[in-house]
Amino acid sequence: MKTRQILILLLTLLCFAPMSEAKRVSTKQKTGRTASRNTKKVKSIPLDTICIECTDSANGDLINMIRFAGFDKKTNSTRESFFISNSSAHTLHGIVLNLTYTTLDGRELHSRDVEIKCLVPPGTSRNVTVPSWDTQKSFYYHHSDPPRKGTSTPFEVTIIPHRFTIERVPDNIKNGK
Repeated sequence: MKTRQILILLLTLLCFAPMSEAKRVSTKQKTGRTASRNTKKVKSIPLDTICIECTDSANGDLINMIRFAGFDKKTNSTRESFFISNSSAHTLHGIVLNLTYTTLDGRELHSRDVEIKCLVPPGTSRNVTVPSWDTQKSFYYHHSDPPRKGTSTPFEVTIIPHRFTIERVPDNIKNGK
């Protein structure tokens, strides 16, 4: 059992080893322009994370604690955005979702899997943005503002999570040591 845990830990660390390199991070001034003088080197801290497959029924509680809301995609937009809410006790570091787009009468337009790297601490929500599937800009989400002119087709979206990457709570913290 101990060997299996060590093997899982090593595999997880290998997955995130490239993330531990120094990265340049630029900050924005209030004007919205990137300020080169505010650019600084930041070292990423290797995280002790685990991936949870949503098909595993043992993870049902965690799956029910991650919610999606506020989807938005206007006709002329090349991006889609929505909120991820985390009511679990774990920090969410990434998620793989299946997005299925259908017309209002239920006909499937498109389906795709999207991997999102995010940082959603427990008890918070974060807005995430992904590139749109609608490259011809001819569809809009039915709860978004309809276009003023031209013909566009409204659609609905179904979001199904496939996998979460969460921060593992070390045993010494869990046990209060």
